[in-house]
Amino acid sequence: MTRILVLDGGMGATLEELGHDCSGPMWGSELVTSNPGVVTAAHKGFVDAGADIIETATYQMTVDSLSRAGHSSDTHAAVLGKAVELAADVSAASTSAVALSLGAYGATLPGAQEYRGFYAPPYGPKAYVEDSDENVNYSTGAEFDGHVAALAAWHLDRLRVYAAEKSWNSIKYLAFETVPLISEYKGIRLAVEQLFAELPADAARPLFWIASAFPNGHPQQDGKGGRVSVDVLVDALLEGPGARPHGIGINCTAPALLDTLVPEFTAAVAAHPAGPAPWLVIYPDGGDILDLVNRKWIRQPGQSPPEWAAKLAGIARSAEAAGDGKTWGGVIVGGCCGAMFSKITALRQALL
Repeated sequence: MTRILVLDGGMGATLEELGHDCSGPMWGSELVTSNPGVVTAAHKGFVDAGADIIETATYQMTVDSLSRAGHSSDTHAAVLGKAVELAADVSAASTSAVALSLGAYGATLPGAQEYRGFYAPPYGPKAYVEDSDENVNYSTGAEFDGHVAALAAWHLDRLRVYAAEKSWNSIKYLAFETVPLISEYKGIRLAVEQLFAELPADAARPLFWIASAFPNGHPQQDGKGGRVSVDVLVDALLEGPGARPHGIGINCTAPALLDTLVPEFTAAVAAHPAGPAPWLVIYPDGGDILDLVNRKWIRQPGQSPPEWAAKLAGIARSAEAAGDGKTWGGVIVGGCCGAMFSKITALRQALL
């Protein structure tokens, strides 16, 4: 079995490169219904670039976000299913697999809470308040357990909608992305375990991964300024109750930070030898900076497609070989925001 697989790149940035405005709260997911052909073109472009796995255009898509976008409640399930079908149709005409993109609960909130993790009750201790010194996203004891339960219920409700659609069996992976909190890791694992227990015997039970962003190279776990080590994160991902993820890792993070983060993840996983070796999943951003005013990417030194790809390919190969090839089950490597067709093409070439 191939031990390094190529994931696609950033859907929103790619749709913008194809000429579509993705500055709204759904980051381009609304095109699933308003212009499905361009979403199909984005999927096909990544397959042509060499992606082994393509993600659905659903990161921001939930029942609530669809309601806010003007969709009536009787259309929600069909829209979610349609997003999967667009990727599945491209997958069926190629050798690529489909990953269902599932943003964190924080992706539904203002203020980029998938990076900060300030969730209002019952999902967290307190909603984010601008310019406040009292923001906190960390809890313990019974309060923490309550947040886990609430997040598990939220993720389970969303998964059930997808699982009821005919397109469910075309999904090979569930990609839980940009997850900022240990409580949400645990909630996701409980939600997947419960969903799989409910599904009919002949229904698909996709492999799943959980990835987090590390904006400053450190886990964002404690609103009072503290940090949780990667060791603690990996323990929450691999130990304790709930389904055990097939993959764990890093998304939407500057490529330069992987030099430290990936070895930390590798060392932490090596300390958890029980159970099958998880896959490492790494899909950093494209290394450039987005000009929010003009909606254009500002190219940065050392981040041309060949340079970006060579760095990622080297990191992927080193991780795959760690522990005589036994630490990780394999590596899934791709791109996030700002990684368009050219960078995925270069990544495939760098891995040949």
